[in-house]
Amino acid sequence: MRACQLRPELATTYADVEWEIGDVFKPDLSMLELIALAEGRAVDNDRLILLRLRTNHNRTARRLRTLAKKAVTVADYLDKAGRLQRILLDLQTRMRALGYDGAHDDWSLTS
Repeated sequence: MRACQLRPELATTYADVEWEIGDVFKPDLSMLELIALAEGRAVDNDRLILLRLRTNHNRTARRLRTLAKKAVTVADYLDKAGRLQRILLDLQTRMRALGYDGAHDDWSLTS
């Protein structure tokens, strides 16, 4: 938090990168939250919720992409891939409800 106070422009850059890649700074803490704490204001909850959904989506998408390397059998792969695709679809539905169209993320894994 102190670093955000001392270098607010750098903190904003990190928050922009966080948004661009769709992943939070730390699993339990976003730069959006740190900046809000450093400035003594409330966090933009709508953006934070969307960022967390994007983080979950993108991490699940990475798991799906690497699944073939880890699956023991074809049946195991199909089962896990189907489950991950359902999770991705649910996350995409929730993000669409917030007005996000997937512009920064790869939504093609569910088609």
